[in-house]
Amino acid sequence: MILTAPWTQKIRLSPEVVFLHRQRNKKCIVTVNWSLSLKFQTNRYRHYAHRVHYAKIPDTITGHEMRTMYCTNHWVLASNNAGKLREFNDLLAPLAIKIQPQAELDVPDAIEDGLSFIENALIKARHAARLTGLPALSDDSGLEVDALQGAPGIYSARYASMAGGDKSDLANLNKLLVDLKDVPPAERTARFHCVLAFMRHADDPTPIVIQGTWEGSLLQAPAGDQGFGYDPIFWVAAHGCSAAQLSKAEKNRLSHRGLAVAAFKRRMAQLLEQNPAAVGR
Repeated sequence: MILTAPWTQKIRLSPEVVFLHRQRNKKCIVTVNWSLSLKFQTNRYRHYAHRVHYAKIPDTITGHEMRTMYCTNHWVLASNNAGKLREFNDLLAPLAIKIQPQAELDVPDAIEDGLSFIENALIKARHAARLTGLPALSDDSGLEVDALQGAPGIYSARYASMAGGDKSDLANLNKLLVDLKDVPPAERTARFHCVLAFMRHADDPTPIVIQGTWEGSLLQAPAGDQGFGYDPIFWVAAHGCSAAQLSKAEKNRLSHRGLAVAAFKRRMAQLLEQNPAAVGR
């Protein structure tokens, strides 16, 4: 790799360092933390070279053009949950963001050993960003039930499997109904939590973290066939139905994930207005 001083000067217009390197008449873009040494950055490039996405670019490029190219609209979603992917694509469609699930990029699941939604969201986003070189969006969400002291909480997706059952939405829902069988309706209050974490790159020192909450209560039997997860037993009193009986548009407006994404889009808009190179778009 050959790096010349003029490139270095132009690169420093961005919060990250962008290296350009010829390979088969193409150049690739690699982002790294610019506080690292030049030698380490070069080695880091070689380590991730097989993971970057190649794009043809001109032989000469200005600092502004470089930042524009860095601001990609291709993100990785640090999840393989089909329901989450559908909702994110619907919610982020106005931003013209292409969300690609991590499985399509051969990224294995991260080890979620955090003790909160925020910790796990950051773990997943950093993991996906590190292995793909793309900006990463993660979601850690779950259901908090008051009568169960906050369970299933961060273990919502594996509530049944942790007790020896199947790892499926239906198994989780049925276990929760069994655990609540003696709890009267007035004491079945619950809420969905969603924490979004967005990282421009794996070493992003200022990730965007947004939280959304949806209050409700739990039914004694499932109702509705829309949505996923615990939606069929989550009662939305203001609409007189379960979350699984809401239209897609209504759920996206009311839900914990819809509220978090709305706040996230507002935050992204602010950052893009202040500095387009400050976010991975």
